[in-house]
Amino acid sequence: MPNDPAADFSPRPAPADRVGTDDSSPESQSLDEPIPESDLSLGTRTTNRFRAALCIYSLLAILAWFTLDGVVREATLVFLGGIAFKSWLAVLRARQG
Repeated sequence: MPNDPAADFSPRPAPADRVGTDDSSPESQSLDEPIPESDLSLGTRTTNRFRAALCIYSLLAILAWFTLDGVVREATLVFLGGIAFKSWLAVLRARQG
């Protein structure tokens, strides 16, 4: 069928001039090269992920505060606080090595 929509999503082979030219592949990296210091330390990626997690926990806490009542609200806030505390401890443990 010439108008088959599934034919548009079929896998296509890579062009011959692009095969094996991926510079990020492990085979293209030398084992003798030192690893950059920025890759060894807990850098901005971990910090950004931790900040994003805290923002999400805060957003969930705000939503829980305005939408839930009574014991369910308190339990949800304690649960979210515990997750935030556990995340903070994990970041501290990772920084210490």
